[in-house]
Amino acid sequence: MHGLTNRAIQCFVIETYGSERWAECARVAYIGFSDFDLPELDLRDQTAAQYSLICRSLIAGTGQVFIGIMCAMADDYGTLIILEHLGASEGI
Repeated sequence: MHGLTNRAIQCFVIETYGSERWAECARVAYIGFSDFDLPELDLRDQTAAQYSLICRSLIAGTGQVFIGIMCAMADDYGTLIILEHLGASEGI
């Protein structure tokens, strides 16, 4: 799942700002987040057009961050999405 998210972000940056900018972002991200634990993501099909993303992280608010990322990406691609944050659960 991390690969899909990373690939989507990579494609967006390259298409919007160019491959040189992506290389710069990747270098800075590696330096700044070398000790950062990425959240565990679990994408599940609910229906043919509805999905749920479970985000497990030790950092509070990670789910809201992913909602913001997905909204920004959908807006840039001209896609209408409806997102709902169902709240946090213990350990999730």
